[in-house]
Amino acid sequence: MEVTRLAPGTLIVDDSAPHCLNGPEALARFTEKQDILCTEGGFIRSNLPMPRIAHIPPSIAAGLPTELPQLFLSFLTPHDITSCILSALLSAQKPDLTPTIGPIAPAAARQHWAALAELGFSAAAVNYEGTPLSAEGIAAFRKRFGKSEIPSAPFAAVA
Repeated sequence: MEVTRLAPGTLIVDDSAPHCLNGPEALARFTEKQDILCTEGGFIRSNLPMPRIAHIPPSIAAGLPTELPQLFLSFLTPHDITSCILSALLSAQKPDLTPTIGPIAPAAARQHWAALAELGFSAAAVNYEGTPLSAEGIAAFRKRFGKSEIPSAPFAAVA
């Protein structure tokens, strides 16, 4: 989607790969106009660093851009992990957390979030393509376009 076509007040939580927006353009608009807010979706943060092992089979490595591993890993800290990777492990360790496909009921989301919190996970830092979003910019967007009251929820990540 073209960043210029976004209406003021648009909030995008981007969990696509590749992203649905031009990152530099979206970040520039957020910084300059503070009339859109875009952030990564699908990341959670561990209280402990996690080692990374990446393997690309030789049979497909030749067909991939050489910068691909760096592009993917450049915005991950040792504490961040995509929730889709962790999801299967969580369901395997906690039988009461059944795997889900498609939309999830709020009660089930809260149950999964509580299990993650018990294991030391929290919301990832608010960023887009590895660039942290400034607290001032988020506050300006919230003041201009947000509701006067923000409902509290045990699984909400509010910066």
